[in-house]
Amino acid sequence: MPYEPPLARSGGSGPGGGIGRRAGFRCQWLNGREGSSPFLGTIPLYNRGATNSAGAQQTLANYLHEGDLPAGTFAGVKSVAIDSETMGLRLGRDPLCVVQLSAGDGHAHVVKLNRPAYEAPNLKALLTDPEVTKIFHFGRFDIAMFYLHLGVVTAPVYCTKIASKLARTYTDRHGLKDVSKELLGIDMSKAQQSSDWGPHLKS
Repeated sequence: MPYEPPLARSGGSGPGGGIGRRAGFRCQWLNGREGSSPFLGTIPLYNRGATNSAGAQQTLANYLHEGDLPAGTFAGVKSVAIDSETMGLRLGRDPLCVVQLSAGDGHAHVVKLNRPAYEAPNLKALLTDPEVTKIFHFGRFDIAMFYLHLGVVTAPVYCTKIASKLARTYTDRHGLKDVSKELLGIDMSKAQQSSDWGPHLKS
């Protein structure tokens, strides 16, 4: 089905639909945070207000970047949760379309890649930065896509699916939906699992 919710252009802010919900969960689990992530579900068509741990109001937003991350987007962070969207699940056939990232601060950065050149030096630098842990769920697909299309070896990495298999040995249900429901008490909707990431994303 076509992608519908609009996004803010680079430098702006706007709604996220389901974008970033997986990335938000990864950061939340790894950092030991409780409560729901702002990306575990649908965000309304405006900036979403929330209260941080200090009781102060903050704005949660998604940012759409065409082609690459702006320089310094994740300066100083120690970990970034990452998810990719492709036109299919076959490596070597299906193009990489979108990369979404979150540092666990309530914001998601969505990079619409320029195909077939994939010239994204800032994104590539982040993926290979030895000081930043890249967090995935079932990361081997994303990492393989980055190697094939971006020409980089993503490292260091932390995969929450592997962590679940090591820690939750009493079950064989290690999908993101099951893990987030048990550990965070969040029932993720999987109603929207097919989106057309190929066309230009509309603001």
